Parts: sequence; structure tokens; C-alpha cells
Amino acid sequence: PIATLQTVSVQTGYRRDDTDDGMQVQNQSALVPSSFSLEGESDARWYPGVKYTGEGIFIRLDDAEDLEKILEGNPVADKWMTNHRNEQQEPTIPKFLFRDSKNSKDEIHPGFVWWHTLAHLLIRIISEECGYSSASIRERIYFKIDENDKIRGGILLYAAQPGSEGTLGGLTSLVGHFDSFIQTALEKVSTCSADPLCSDSNVDNQKINGACCYGCLMNSETSCEHRNMWLDRNVLANSLP
Repeated sequence: PIATLQTVSVQTGYRRDDTDDGMQVQNQSALVPSSFSLEGESDARWYPGVKYTGEGIFIRLDDAEDLEKILEGNPVADKWMTNHRNEQQEPTIPKFLFRDSKNSKDEIHPGFVWWHTLAHLLIRIISEECGYSSASIRERIYFKIDENDKIRGGILLYAAQPGSEGTLGGLTSLVGHFDSFIQTALEKVSTCSADPLCSDSNVDNQKINGACCYGCLMNSETSCEHRNMWLDRNVLANSLP
């Protein structure tokens, strides 16, 4: 449990990209900065932002190397890994979809997809079981690949907003019952009201999702920092912890 949490969101600028009829970005336009300077402070730049306090729950595996063992022998995870390696050499996915398009593109690593899928399931379970609106619970995926290709990761589920769903201790009080939430999430990962169409969706080198739809994984846009991309319940279903 994280009893005190603070978030700061800052707008550094915006872009307007040209698209064709297929909604494919034709060019990467320049960033229009939203900063300004005050009179007499020419060296200082100010940006619009908002700060909230809240609470959260951080989730990780007991052993940082467990995820690599869990993903072994998972054919869906192997497909994501192949796409991750190929994307470094011959990009096929628009770079603006990645948080760090110049360096990592970690979002298409199967370890990231595994954590992200679990986060979305848990947000849904907490919303159903505890009365939180799904839009009030947000995620933060922590994921890193070190120099030895070892992966480290974890997820933070948090509420940071004014009102009853923000800072009143309702989220951290769930920690004592979290085993049941995990168990329910792992049971629901194998089913979807849109099956078999949803479960038969396979990832390829141009897709941002695998088995995923609004009936099983996609959450409110305000909850997902990755815009409901990089999700595949088959990765998690074939590699349960």
C-alpha cells in the first residue's frame, strides 16, 4: 500500500499531424510548445500543469526474475518478442505510439504486455467488487530491460483526484483482500463475451493489440496511460503466475 502519493501532469506542447483516409499519420509535425516566460525571467520557462495527491497499491512479483520463467514456452509471448526484436531493425508501427520511440519501444515486449494486461484486469475487478468507477483508478506500468536483457517490472494502481474516490483511504484498505482480486482476475482472463472472435485475435508486426476488446480488457481512456494499446490476454492466460 502507498498511503501518500502525488502526481504532477504537465503539458509541454501539442502537435497537429496530417492523416490520410485510413487515419495513418503522413508526417511527424513539430511540437508546438505551450510554455511561456514571465517578465524579467527570460531564462525561466513555465508550463501549464496540475498536481494531485492520492493513494495507491504497488504490485510486483516476489522474485524479479520470476516473469522470465513464467513466460518461457508461451507461443504468444514468443510472437510479441519476435515483433519487439524486429521493430528495432525494421520499424512497422508508427513511432508516435511509443512513449520513448527513439530508444526502447519496450511496450511491445511480452513482459510489458503481461503487466499491462494484468493491470487492466485488476482495475476492472476493483471497480466491480468495491464500487470504484473504473475511470477513477489509474495505472502506471514500470518496466525495464537491463544491459543483460533481464526484465524488471511492476504496476501501480492509484487514485489521485478530488472527491470521495481520491484520498480517503478506500484504495489502500483493499490490500488485505487483494489475494481474492488477483484470483478473480486470473480466472476471468480466459473468458470474454466476444469469444471466440476475441481470443482468436493474433498479434502481428503491425498490430498494437492481441486478444483484447471492450468486453474483456479495454478500460476508460482516463485510466490507461497507453491508450488501450499493448494488451493481449493470451499472453497472461498462457503464463499465469
